[in-house]
Amino acid sequence: MSVWSDVLIGLAFVAGGYWLIKTIYQWNRFRRSIYIEIYSSYFEYAFRRKNLIRLSESFYLNNEFGKHKIFYQIAQGKNDKTPQAYILILIPSGIYVLNVKNQSGKVVLKKHGDYKQYYTEKGKKGQADKQHEYLFKNPMDESRFFCKENRAENRGY
Repeated sequence: MSVWSDVLIGLAFVAGGYWLIKTIYQWNRFRRSIYIEIYSSYFEYAFRRKNLIRLSESFYLNNEFGKHKIFYQIAQGKNDKTPQAYILILIPSGIYVLNVKNQSGKVVLKKHGDYKQYYTEKGKKGQADKQHEYLFKNPMDESRFFCKENRAENRGY
């Protein structure tokens, strides 16, 4: 009988260790994502993330704005290398579109056309830092493209 209790205790430790490592990994992903702004805590996100229907609601947004709905979309232009991730939030005051970008740096606004983003890449030991310039589309143009793509998908094109 003691052999089986030792095996059972060992399995419980292995399962607990796996759960702990998985939770730490998911916490690190959560704290670097847009979800930290949408959900009230990691526990709410962890509870809801298994199902998109549950992910479409947030206790935090419900308390702040009332009844709402969250949609997750991806759109990619014909000439774009990578798709753009969008989060649509419908609340009583309007529709909000969040364009998710994993970038940092200084953004320079132009009156017309594309935006410029400047960021610094840290140089290796003994080397100077490198300045980079990255052009990206006007967010309003991207929103128009996104709406156009959604209409086409909903019509079955």
